Amino acid sequence: MVFGWGKKQEENTSEKVEKKEVEIQFTEIEKILEDMHKLRENTLVAEIKAFRNKMEPEKNEVLRIVNELEKDDLKMDQMDPHLQGLVKRGKKEVISTIQNNSNEFVSISSFTDVKEFESESNRMLKKFGDVLGRHSRVIHIFAKKYAKQLKKYLEVLNEYHTEIDNIISHFKKFDDDSNEIINYKNKIIELRNDNANFEGKITKINSSLSEIEQSIKSSDSKILELKSTSEYLEYKKTETEVDDLMKEEKKIKHEIIEHFTKISRPIHKYVYISSLEKSQKLILSKLESDPYDVIHEKNKSDLQLILDSVCKNVISGSISVKDKDKTVEQITDIKSSLPELISMKNRFIEKSEKIKEKLSLFDHSKIINLNNDIKKNSDNLENNKSKIIELNELIKNNEKEVPKLIFNLETDLYRITSTKYVINWG
Repeated sequence: MVFGWGKKQEENTSEKVEKKEVEIQFTEIEKILEDMHKLRENTLVAEIKAFRNKMEPEKNEVLRIVNELEKDDLKMDQMDPHLQGLVKRGKKEVISTIQNNSNEFVSISSFTDVKEFESESNRMLKKFGDVLGRHSRVIHIFAKKYAKQLKKYLEVLNEYHTEIDNIISHFKKFDDDSNEIINYKNKIIELRNDNANFEGKITKINSSLSEIEQSIKSSDSKILELKSTSEYLEYKKTETEVDDLMKEEKKIKHEIIEHFTKISRPIHKYVYISSLEKSQKLILSKLESDPYDVIHEKNKSDLQLILDSVCKNVISGSISVKDKDKTVEQITDIKSSLPELISMKNRFIEKSEKIKEKLSLFDHSKIINLNNDIKKNSDNLENNKSKIIELNELIKNNEKEVPKLIFNLETDLYRITSTKYVINWG
């Protein structure tokens, strides 16, 4: 290893350099790395230029050897014709390959030149190695003198090229480490910005929490105020009456259904043979499924007509029943009870309407809406509290991550610059 890149110089350093501690702002990190990069790049260019100058004469010696080989007939006229052709072809290919790939190396004054030189020398040595490898037996047996000389100079060239690779690898490693340090810095800034953003959100949410809680209290207060009015107390009393009303309606329905259940079979059969008008057929169908629904003053004449028609069809035999006389009697009884059934339902409807009218004196939707507001705000309150917990957890995790990143950054910076930097993150 040479020019300070390798282990030998490190091992030969008798005195330990004392590491300095310097405080810097985080904004200075890139500048430090850029300066170090320039210094290392300049050193790299100087070192590779020195190797280039060492390799150029070695390469020229290889060229000189093959030029001599070109003039040497290797006593081919004494060889077997078949062997003679083999040696001639091998010699020709070795000579032409080395001659065609022995141009003067590029001059080195920049890192771009270094990369070009590395590629150029690598390509040259590969060409040399490949062609000599293919014709190794021919060269070693029939051009032994030249083989030894070529091996000697090619070994030197390969050693130099290995050193060049090592130097460039060290330089690339420095750049990789620099990029990693920049990534650490950017991640630290990102996490700190995230935490500032999270804290801003928490402040904003906390501000909204008091507003939401106040809104819930206000809705509760309004509900209590509404429930303390005489109108609400009357409304609750009327609700009890409504419950009783439903029981009464159920009883009336049962009584009406019980009447028509007695003649359900003839009514069912009459559905299929009747020639009633559309509106009357609808009433007939309802008498079979839900008689309570059609027991009404406006349907009285149609109901009587339907009952009379069913009765006539039973008497005539168009509708067959087990006991004709009993069925006729039942139809007649229902027909005679029809005014009372209608009257009973009408009385119930009038009573129901009066009670429902009392309910309308208090707007219960106000309480419903206020309760909905409380539910909505309560859910919103819990969601916001959960968000605060989540944001605090994110802040906590970021706060744990930042010191690790700072340690890694300062450690890597210390390693590649030999200076202990204490970074002020502001």
